[in-house]
Amino acid sequence: MAIRAAMHQMGGVLLEKLLNSDGGGYRGAHLDCSQGHPAEFVGYRGKQILTVLSSVDVQRAYYHCAHCESGWVPKDQELDVVGSSFSPGVRRMMGRVGAKQPFEQGRADLQELAGVLVKTKQVERVSVQLGVQFEALCQREQQAILSGKTSPADAAAAAQKSADELLRPYVEQTALKPV
Repeated sequence: MAIRAAMHQMGGVLLEKLLNSDGGGYRGAHLDCSQGHPAEFVGYRGKQILTVLSSVDVQRAYYHCAHCESGWVPKDQELDVVGSSFSPGVRRMMGRVGAKQPFEQGRADLQELAGVLVKTKQVERVSVQLGVQFEALCQREQQAILSGKTSPADAAAAAQKSADELLRPYVEQTALKPV
């Protein structure tokens, strides 16, 4: 266990350096918001993200749109952590254990098997959120079949692929990739 924890920590340090090597996702002094209005770079904001390796601190460029009176962090979208402090890999792991067993057991399994420390309520919230997303996916597929836009076989294959992508644990965004 100590070796795994040390390797996760070392991987986390390397991942943190990699995630911060892009200058925080800075894209210039001005950037268009989602409504097409000019937004201004305000500064950098830090965020701690729990990944499958360890917690990492990520610096992100923050932009504010005066017209919309709102701000956003483009890097959060790139990393798929908008509104979350969990990496996509950790969220999928939480969803998987939460779907198969009581949330407390799932939390304990994450800690024992992967070294991921989360609260039981966090496993529950993420599992429910993923379940809602999956249900919406099923509803869209059902509507496509009923409207004749797709065949049942094609819809089943697409649903399986989407379910695999939604629920399987992966480390694409939290793993070091060759440069």
